[in-house]
Amino acid sequence: MPIMPYLGTKAKSTNMIAEFGGYNHNNIINENEFYDMKNFSSYEYPVASTRKHRGQLTFTYQNGSTSEAISEVIGICPKEYINIIFKRTVSSQNELWIGIYDFQTQKVTHGVKLSDYTSGKHQVVEMGAYIIVFPELVRVNTAVKNSSGNYSEIDNLDVNTDLPSAQWRLCDYNGNFYDTGTASAKSPSNPTDGYLWLDTSVYPSQPKVWSESISTWTEFTPYIRIWFRTPGSGVLDWSEGDAAEIFINTGSQHRVYEDNILQCARGQKYFVIAKKGDCDENGVEGTGLYSFLQFQCSSNSVSTWGGRIGVFTFKRSIPKMDYIVECNNRLWGCRYGNNNDGEMVNEIFACKLGDPKNWHYFSNTTVDSYYVSLGDDGAFTGAITYQDNPIFFREDCFHRIYGSYPSNFQLSTMRVKGVKKGSSKSLSILNEVLYYHSPIGFMAYSGGIPVNISKNLGNEIYHDAVAGSLGNILHISCKDRNNNPIVLCFNDYYQQWHKEDATDITDFIIHVDEKYALTSDYELFAVECTRGVKEDNFEWYIESGNIGFIMPTRKRLLKLVMRLWLNRDTNAAVMINYDDSEWEHISFLRPMGRIVSVPLALIPHRCDHFRIRIEGKGDFRLLGISKYLEEASIYD
Repeated sequence: MPIMPYLGTKAKSTNMIAEFGGYNHNNIINENEFYDMKNFSSYEYPVASTRKHRGQLTFTYQNGSTSEAISEVIGICPKEYINIIFKRTVSSQNELWIGIYDFQTQKVTHGVKLSDYTSGKHQVVEMGAYIIVFPELVRVNTAVKNSSGNYSEIDNLDVNTDLPSAQWRLCDYNGNFYDTGTASAKSPSNPTDGYLWLDTSVYPSQPKVWSESISTWTEFTPYIRIWFRTPGSGVLDWSEGDAAEIFINTGSQHRVYEDNILQCARGQKYFVIAKKGDCDENGVEGTGLYSFLQFQCSSNSVSTWGGRIGVFTFKRSIPKMDYIVECNNRLWGCRYGNNNDGEMVNEIFACKLGDPKNWHYFSNTTVDSYYVSLGDDGAFTGAITYQDNPIFFREDCFHRIYGSYPSNFQLSTMRVKGVKKGSSKSLSILNEVLYYHSPIGFMAYSGGIPVNISKNLGNEIYHDAVAGSLGNILHISCKDRNNNPIVLCFNDYYQQWHKEDATDITDFIIHVDEKYALTSDYELFAVECTRGVKEDNFEWYIESGNIGFIMPTRKRLLKLVMRLWLNRDTNAAVMINYDDSEWEHISFLRPMGRIVSVPLALIPHRCDHFRIRIEGKGDFRLLGISKYLEEASIYD
């Protein structure tokens, strides 16, 4: 019997996926990754699952029995309570207020005015129990409340105090007057204990005092006591150890001396400062404080050193800052641009230790303020404290300050990709790693060279990134090249990306075990849904990459089997796309409320590659996909 010819069987294969790798928006991706998605997460890895429902919160200001809508939130500071800093309009005047947010009533209560409202960019910085708001330069102590439960300790950082009809006189450190003395080139004869002598035989003239106990003239540090009958505005804002710029009005205002240290502000009735500069008995030599106050000497007597002055002005100013952070009980700032005097600066600076009111305190101690000028050009784009060091970013580098006190502070500059302009809020620390958005993508920095982690995001260009971290998840809200908002998630444990929705988030706040997000519409929600009203079912989808793309032969998809879970109120459907054509509906998925395997029979379609899409509304988990393929020829 002759052997009859026959056709050979087609090669068939079965591919099973039980571990899903997240979002990968590149042309060629693994079959367990998704080219596009909406509202998916890695919370139940290796299962592909929809994100958690968010807890929706509202907040209004409770003014007595009246609820007021909050038109603008300046900042949210979680301490013992959630503190809301917001703008409030009172009698057509915009004011800056602070209040405490109550999760039960979802209202802001115990409101108190901080200052008048200043338009423009705001920054809110925490320092110990204090909350400090820039550019209003106002500070509130959240540890001090009055009997009504309102914050009661509120003060201004910068002060400009006029002291009309103030008087000055030579004194000791404690403000005690020196009443008698002589100005001469030769020492006085028969002096008594404490007698003053201005030695004019040397230049500059040297003040000396007679000590009876050791029978000799000793040099001493002269101090000046400035006292006043009618305190000017802001006197109560001064305290011992403040650094002051001092002016005297002599027809026009003259700066006497910068950064003079107040030795004391006794009962707010007088100030004592160290003498700066020197002059002779006529008060015309030398520089500094005496050059303006001038010894009023007559007949070589110094008994009348001092006199009535028109107006003294004491000024304590805070420098202009682009970004401010707290590190090791100091506030650190940076500035690229004009300072308060209109001079162009490129600096990093720090306040006095533990004292954000004083930025010009220089007394050669460990508590001094700190300034450093930089040689690198370009605007600052962000700042953060990382590993007990302040770091200041530009787009093409960052500056890191090492050291524990001013004399051993060291500046280190690393020329790597820094923070992209507009993405200063992308700086976030997750599991001891610093993440931020750079001009070339999202970066991870742990002390060495920053690493780009955004290869799975494809060629999309993002800007204006805002980030917040909790657990193993980094949430990032940003905008794409078409200015559309998007929320991305990065799981640093599994090194996976996921994409959520188009919520425009302006701030993330971490409080206790929850991550809160503030939207551009001033809506607040809890990401983990530990508080608030659970949101309704939301829409979602996942879309595979091109399957079979790298196989040279044509192929037929014979059957799909999906292992999944749908909640009883979930609606979902499966779609397929052959060779980049239109999406075709395959099947609706019936909600079962339990894990099931769903076989999807298909009409075999000869193709080069295909994509699968699952979309729906409600809670969904995809545990696995099995694909049954049959190879065809390489010809159409």
